[in-house]
Amino acid sequence: MADFLAEVKTIYESKKGIPVEIITNSSGALTNQIMNGAPYDLFLSANTKYTQQLHHRNIRSFPPSTFAYNQLVIWSKTPLTDPQHYILSSECHTIGLAQPELAPFGALAIQYLDSLEVTSLVQEKLVFGNNISITNQFIYTQNVDLAFTSKSSVLKLQSQVACCWTDIPTALLPVIPQSALPLNQTGQSFLLFLTTDPDTANILAKYGYLPAH
Repeated sequence: MADFLAEVKTIYESKKGIPVEIITNSSGALTNQIMNGAPYDLFLSANTKYTQQLHHRNIRSFPPSTFAYNQLVIWSKTPLTDPQHYILSSECHTIGLAQPELAPFGALAIQYLDSLEVTSLVQEKLVFGNNISITNQFIYTQNVDLAFTSKSSVLKLQSQVACCWTDIPTALLPVIPQSALPLNQTGQSFLLFLTTDPDTANILAKYGYLPAH
């Protein structure tokens, strides 16, 4: 989320005159920091379990909400006409994805492989990263033949790795809610700006996010 937030930050500071600091880390690490009193105003996560966990732990906050949706996409070294055929072929030696136990996009990738009925057949091909950022490094370096990543990652990745991107229709897989947990009124105000300002809506769309409403 750091790339789109950097653009939103510029617009927010220009319109509101309030400086914004963006802190990036894994959702689990940020959750632990908040539990230990880190002075954050707003927590954004692609994994709703963390925002729900904080809210249920009686962390002083507004209720969590979904500010946008993201979806799973496939990168491959060659164009895909039949993903199932390529995944099972001898041309595809390695498949990169995030750890399904740790990352929603990894869990969704396994769900997609299950839908193709190939999961048990490609276990030796799977290469796991702890999170989506590490999976994106697989794509940058082209150390895998195919990888699953987020739609929001494509804009940045495309500048260095042009081929080949395949959208997975949302009719086949659910979209992933992007969760927001305002920790005080300042965070709530920024979230309201994020979800209602026309300029931020355009930024979210540019980065591949789907609107929450």
